[in-house]
Amino acid sequence: MARSPGGATRASSLAGWLLADSLIVLMLVGLGSQVVPPQVQPREPAPTVTVTATETASAPPAPPPPGLKTEPVMLSVPVNAQALLNGDPNEAALLQARITAEANSKIGSGRAAFVIIWGYSPSSGRGTAISERVAPLLTEAVHASFGSIQKRTYWHGAVTEGQIDLEVFLFT
Repeated sequence: MARSPGGATRASSLAGWLLADSLIVLMLVGLGSQVVPPQVQPREPAPTVTVTATETASAPPAPPPPGLKTEPVMLSVPVNAQALLNGDPNEAALLQARITAEANSKIGSGRAAFVIIWGYSPSSGRGTAISERVAPLLTEAVHASFGSIQKRTYWHGAVTEGQIDLEVFLFT
């Protein structure tokens, strides 16, 4: 193979030009294949229609949809956990009365969206069982806001039993 005066062979210099030309072709293909978004033509406004009525009845504006307050109302109530878990109806009635008093003083006429019930116990299974026994006691008889709401039961890891906490989230 013949060498050029610079020392490169003719084939290697042709390969360089071939690479440069193919890069130019790739660039042109890339530019040509770009998708241009279609131009959106503005629509002409629809003609306005005027309706005349002899009688007009205006409906009251709809109330805004209820929102949820982010800060819950905390209710703490003492409970005899062993009697509650044994199904003692006197303890259930006493607990309902305590919840009613707490709810009337702290909730007032508010509407509850949902309630998180925490059962205090050193054992997770027992704490959850305590809170599960409390959930059916929250009825409209206890407080009007406890009607058909969602209730969730949880365990609160405490050293001793004898208390339940209710986190009541209210509608705005």
